[in-house]
Amino acid sequence: MNKFFIVLPFLSVVFSGSQNQNKEEYKNATAISSLAIRTSEPEIFPFSSTKMESTKGAQQDRLDRAFVGKTTQELNPYNLHTCLGSMLEDQSGNDKYAMAIFSLNRDSCQNGKNKIVLEKFMHYYEQGKANFVIRDELIVFSDYPRRCYSNVRLKLDHQNQERNYLIEYEDNTKAVLEKIYKIWEIDLNKEKFKEIALPKNLQCYNPDYAEGI
Repeated sequence: MNKFFIVLPFLSVVFSGSQNQNKEEYKNATAISSLAIRTSEPEIFPFSSTKMESTKGAQQDRLDRAFVGKTTQELNPYNLHTCLGSMLEDQSGNDKYAMAIFSLNRDSCQNGKNKIVLEKFMHYYEQGKANFVIRDELIVFSDYPRRCYSNVRLKLDHQNQERNYLIEYEDNTKAVLEKIYKIWEIDLNKEKFKEIALPKNLQCYNPDYAEGI
């Protein structure tokens, strides 16, 4: 706004010096000059609203990028917030797996866009930090308490032992969940999230429940 009042007197001097211009030419010159002012604004004001919106969009796109094949170290520059990270039990081999949930910031963990990843442990790097490689990923949208995500151990009717699952559920603040909307088997042999049909009347322990809190 300040720039407009600074430039306008200058334009007035230029136009007053041209005695032979008619009113129609003056209007055209004014319109062209206004356009020139608008197109130059981003260079003079690097933090204009347009540029800020563009930067915000670039930040949101971080979760849309493909993570499969990337390592923990490669994801560190993304500056993501880790909402959840837990090792998965596996009785089929010596490989170690984990599941993690990422968001752009802490507030989005319970209300916003999340990326859930299946990770395979590789090695430790600087200061004992664990380096994983991403094997599979899902994008979900949390809305606490109506829509939450976590990994659980379950033994369904046709199974001989418990397996790792990812569930979408409503948190009822009780020890046992009663509303589970979606379920994925975490297949460690194929290293994939595999959505399966939801068993009827499925109930399981609440991973967020803590007695006395």
